Amino acid sequence: MRATCFDVESYPFHSNEKYFVDASVWLAVYGPTLPKDRRARIYSDALKRLRTSKAAIFIDVIVMAEIINRWSRFEYGQIPEPRPPFKEYRASPQFAMTAKDAAS
Repeated sequence: MRATCFDVESYPFHSNEKYFVDASVWLAVYGPTLPKDRRARIYSDALKRLRTSKAAIFIDVIVMAEIINRWSRFEYGQIPEPRPPFKEYRASPQFAMTAKDAAS
């Protein structure tokens, strides 16, 4: 079975449908995006239209884990060199703040 692709900029969301939103969308809209990332605007608009449609929006724990992992790696990459190994960073108070931000 092959998935059908749609243009999110013009897709007409319907209230009687169910949508599974990928980690990339959540990160672009709510995550630590790079300045002027055009996906942030595109996904933000799509998510607004989706929410306005009153359709069901789904997410699962694997997507949530991916969001936290990618958010953490982005923040880790912002630490100036030399930075500690990633596993040490994950045990730091700085990571605790990152995880809290990602969770909210």
